[in-house]
Amino acid sequence: MNLTIKKMIMDMELKGFSKRTVRTYTSHVLRISSHFNLEPEKLSTEHIRIYLHHAITVRKLSRAYINIAYSAFKFYSTICSGQVKL
Repeated sequence: MNLTIKKMIMDMELKGFSKRTVRTYTSHVLRISSHFNLEPEKLSTEHIRIYLHHAITVRKLSRAYINIAYSAFKFYSTICSGQVKL
């Protein structure tokens, strides 16, 4: 498992996130990075915008799914990497 993902998991556990939230957020960050075939720390704000737009317009995913995906990457970027600000 990627070192930054392990750090993300640790940060969520330290903040008292439920096991289900930890699993959900982790899977969303990994899914987004897999979509672009990039390591999570290499993703930019534009990658996230493209992914969410595709999820809304092409895949027709629910608003709840979009909100969770956005929240997962926002947590990852602000707490773990500090590189991308949403």
